[in-house]
This record gives sequence, structure tokens and C-alpha cells, in this order.
Amino acid sequence: MSQSENLNEWGIPDWRDAANYGETRNWSLSRWRWEFFRRNDELRAYFVTAFNELMEIREEYYAELTSRDNSFREPPNLPYFLPHERGFTLPLSQESLTKFGYRHLADPRIPNQMEWAIEVDVGYKVHIYQDSNPWEDGTGIFGVKYTNAHLAVGFRLDQPLNDQLKQAKDTLELMQKNVFGKKLQTKRFKENWILYLRVLDARADGASLSQIAKLLPVTLSRTAQNARDVLKQAKALCSNF
Repeated sequence: MSQSENLNEWGIPDWRDAANYGETRNWSLSRWRWEFFRRNDELRAYFVTAFNELMEIREEYYAELTSRDNSFREPPNLPYFLPHERGFTLPLSQESLTKFGYRHLADPRIPNQMEWAIEVDVGYKVHIYQDSNPWEDGTGIFGVKYTNAHLAVGFRLDQPLNDQLKQAKDTLELMQKNVFGKKLQTKRFKENWILYLRVLDARADGASLSQIAKLLPVTLSRTAQNARDVLKQAKALCSNF
């Protein structure tokens, strides 16, 4: 399979013209993340393997039913999403959930997925627990650490929240720095994202760094080194958006 055919297999547009990517200004954050992650080779390989395993199980299941009853016929298509349709997803293992951030994995060959199919399992949604007496000393916040990266924080509802929230924020930032060596921050440079996608696709299509450099904005020197740096930044978003 040629490089261009491989791009077509994964639903990748022609990188030579930004217009081929559609109305990117209307893309949601989930769509942007999906566009980078569906270019992740590990994610693609996981989907292909999991999909093939699912199909094998399905064939074995129907073969077993047919062997028991010669009159058995496969039922008509049920009203759910079929393979290679928008909305079709596969469950992920806990390890892959941690790696990719999706609880269910949509087909990475399909760019314009339904929003709910590419929502990220952020892992830090607010959970509310009610207990008659969770306080040992009756004051301030308390924390229960249950994994290296998870901490449950409690607050007193009969006390002002502002001071408690500040105390919780300061404590969490300190603990985060102790665990990860730094305070983690979200850095997003949305104006560069379409450039990053084009650079990734150009490289996947066999373009040289000199060719990729021609895609860079005039504010950057269009050198091979700058192309290499931009490519590195783009690749990073494929696993850490």
C-alpha cells in the first residue's frame, strides 16, 4: 500500500490545501482532540486488533448457533451503529483508557464522529459523597488519597466555602507538585492546530522537512529545523492533547 493510499484508508485529507480540512473554526475541543488522537499509531493498532477480535467472536457465535440449528438465520441489522459507521465504538481496557482517555473507542478512519462518541473520560469529574460525620476534628477540609493520582476532598457546608476552596486548591497544587514534580497546566495554542494536522499528514505522506517547511507561516523561518520542531510539537498532541 502506498503512503497516499494509507492516508485515504484513515480518512486523511490532502494536506496541500488547508481548505480540504473543512470548517475547522466550528470544531469542538473534542473534535480537535479526536483529529490528533486518531492519527496516533498505537490507537489505530488498538482499534484494528480489538475490531478483528470482535468479528472473530461474532463469527464463532453464529457458527455455534448454526451448528445447533440448521434453520437458524442471522437476524436482520439491529438498530445500533454498525462497524465503519459514525457512532460505532469499541470498549477499551483500563490500561488503554488511561493511555488514550476514551472510555469507548470510535473508528479512527472516520473524522467527523458524533460528539458523544469522542467525548473524553476526563477522570476528574466531581463526585459528591454524603456522610453523617466525616470530620475527625470538625474543622476545615479533609482528603482521602486512594491512588497516586486521585484524591477525594471534602468540605464543610456549614462554613463559608471561599477559604475552604483556597485551602483545597493550595493543598492540591502542593501534592500535585510532590507527585509529578511540577504543577500541571493546560496549554492550548489553537491557532497552530490546523498547521499541526497538515504537518502530520504531510510527513505521513512522505513529505520531506523542506516540503513541510513551506507550510510554516511567514512569521517563522521556513527552515528544515523549524519544520522538525513543529513536527515534534504536532506529534506530542497525538498522545497528550
